[in-house]
Amino acid sequence: QVLEQVEEKNRQIEQKQKELEAAVREKSTMQAEMRDAMETDMLEMRRQVETLRREKEAAVRHARSEERREKEAAVRHARSEERREKEAAVRHARSEERREKETAIRHARDEERREKTILEQEKARLQRDFDQQQREKTTLQQQVESLRQNVRHANDRRVQELEQRLTASTAATEEIRQMLQQTEDVCSIPSRDIRLTDQKLGQGSYGEVRIAYWQGCPVAVKMLYEALAESPHNIQLLLQEVSIGWTIHHPNIAGVCGVTLELQREKKT
Repeated sequence: QVLEQVEEKNRQIEQKQKELEAAVREKSTMQAEMRDAMETDMLEMRRQVETLRREKEAAVRHARSEERREKEAAVRHARSEERREKEAAVRHARSEERREKETAIRHARDEERREKTILEQEKARLQRDFDQQQREKTTLQQQVESLRQNVRHANDRRVQELEQRLTASTAATEEIRQMLQQTEDVCSIPSRDIRLTDQKLGQGSYGEVRIAYWQGCPVAVKMLYEALAESPHNIQLLLQEVSIGWTIHHPNIAGVCGVTLELQREKKT
């Protein structure tokens, strides 16, 4: 009985193996069919894609061709419109230029006539002015001759006055020389040794005081005003002041270094 059961089991196992083999064969057949179907579908899809690509390229070529034709037509139309506009503008410009030239010519002729009239009036006025100038010239010549005579008389008087002033100046110079001899103790400084500056320390009704340099040292120079320096009396007062200052020696009083009567105010450093 056990053997029967074992055989039964073996038969069942064999039956199961046969069924399994049949199922494997069926599965392999189905896989092969599915591969064939998939390959067929892929081929069909590739053909469809290729067809679509060709149709797309054809559509693109057609669209480009249509676009190119439209652009060419638009360019031709634009050029034609531009040419017509240019021709119309040229005609209008020529017409405007012709009208402006005609207006300018009329205006120039009117201006020429007006200028001619003005020139004739100006010519008449200049002729009148010329006649008036001739009369004035004659009058001026007479006045010049009269002035020449007056100038000769004035020069003679001026020469006499200068001679008198020269005599007075000579006398004043002699008097100043005598004053200088009286102040022999005071040092006489040549004017070329003094470098006068523009810096002013003070001034009054008698004169002004400026900073100068003498022998490389800063000094204060007291100068008479030119109008006062012409008077021998004022120079005498100045020399008296110098003589007094020469004798004073005090740390709080500026000492006198010397005197010069040749320093010019224009000499500045």
